[in-house]
Amino acid sequence: MLREIWPDALAVMSVYTVTMTCYPGLILNLNWGNLPPAFLPTIVIGCFNTCDTIGRAVPSFVKAPDDARIMRGLSALRLLWILVISLGMPNMGITYLQDSIWFSVLNMVLLGTTNGLIGTYVMISGCRNKNPEVAGYIMAFSLTMGLAVGSSLAILLGIYLT
Repeated sequence: MLREIWPDALAVMSVYTVTMTCYPGLILNLNWGNLPPAFLPTIVIGCFNTCDTIGRAVPSFVKAPDDARIMRGLSALRLLWILVISLGMPNMGITYLQDSIWFSVLNMVLLGTTNGLIGTYVMISGCRNKNPEVAGYIMAFSLTMGLAVGSSLAILLGIYLT
């Protein structure tokens, strides 16, 4: 049974590793224009949560692709987000990205939406199994591992990039 679930479990771990690596620590270091610093975390968290909720609601209306490899591939492609966010950091020397508030807003919207959408589709895919209870436990464990690995990476990248 683990043989059937491990690709989806790895995909879920990947989704939440990327999310916790980029959000909120690295995202808050991007250029947010003239937003007051006191309200910046509230606005960023609100934007992320809204987009994440929209991403989680889409599977209610749109059926997941029959081929689970599509969502697994998208979750792997999402790993590039760590690089993209890192390039926008103030000390990386890419001034176009650093001066653009749209870079920050677009990353926040896409990160939140894809987190909800891909995370939900992969969790659904992983639990379509002969034993959905055990599959659910394994998927929840891999989600938790993704949160832990992503948080650890965020701390390391925060030290290196800021």
